[in-house]
Amino acid sequence: MKPSGAKGILMALTAVVLVVGGVWFGRASVRGPAETADSGSASPSITVQPAAQAPQAASASLPVAVSAVETVSATATASASPAKAAAPSAQPQAVPSTPVAASTASAPTSTLPGQTALGDYFKSLTDANSAVYVVKPGDNLTRIAKQYGVTPGLVGAANAVKGDRIFPGQKLRIPRAKLSVLVEKSTNTLHLKADASVVRSYRIATGKDRSTPEGTFKIINHLKNPTWYYEGKVIPPDSPDNPLGTRWMGFDKEGYGLHGTTRPDEIGQFATLGCVRMLNEDIESLFELLPVGTEVTIIA
Repeated sequence: MKPSGAKGILMALTAVVLVVGGVWFGRASVRGPAETADSGSASPSITVQPAAQAPQAASASLPVAVSAVETVSATATASASPAKAAAPSAQPQAVPSTPVAASTASAPTSTLPGQTALGDYFKSLTDANSAVYVVKPGDNLTRIAKQYGVTPGLVGAANAVKGDRIFPGQKLRIPRAKLSVLVEKSTNTLHLKADASVVRSYRIATGKDRSTPEGTFKIINHLKNPTWYYEGKVIPPDSPDNPLGTRWMGFDKEGYGLHGTTRPDEIGQFATLGCVRMLNEDIESLFELLPVGTEVTIIA
């Protein structure tokens, strides 16, 4: 059955609409995956965006790494600082080591610092504290010294006489002060005194276990290059077993006196059998200055 004209036209238009709609819906269905791809590309872009932000996170962590380096550097600096601080303390230790080596190589120093030198004492002699003697023909130092109760060595030292060479008309000063000796066991020190003034001090050695006797004694003899008599043995001056050194000045207490040494390293110690021990050069100087009868006082 054929449709009428108007009805046929309407049906034709409907068919066209259906066809067109089908085509549009077909395109809509074709574009769907493309949108999914767009969405998919957008989704990867979101996924990539965090990946792109990852360097930002890494750069954000970079200060942490730098901070870690700074911490290590600060630790290294802190650990280095004690080394730098220790360096000054190490230097004074090195400085003190040189003097020790020097003192080991050098001979012991006998004269104590802060004491008047004997030469200064002689230079200070005036008419008030010394006598003036005018040398006569035929005089010698021994004869002159005997007149004043002093030693030739004292007259020579006070006037800077070399040897025994004096000449007529020469004026010599003779010290009036009485020389004496004071020994301090506690400090192992010997003081040479002119009246009450100390004119020179020396390092000495005294007895083991403080065995050096205390009191006031007098020098009764002088010996050069003494022989040592000990426990029945006779030990000559040149023997290494003779501890008396080059000079002996005996006390009025038997067996005791001032003497030199063959063991200079023991000066300053409690090392003797009871005598007062000095360096040879020191005892030789005193030997020339102190006459028989000189008082020696020994205190603790």
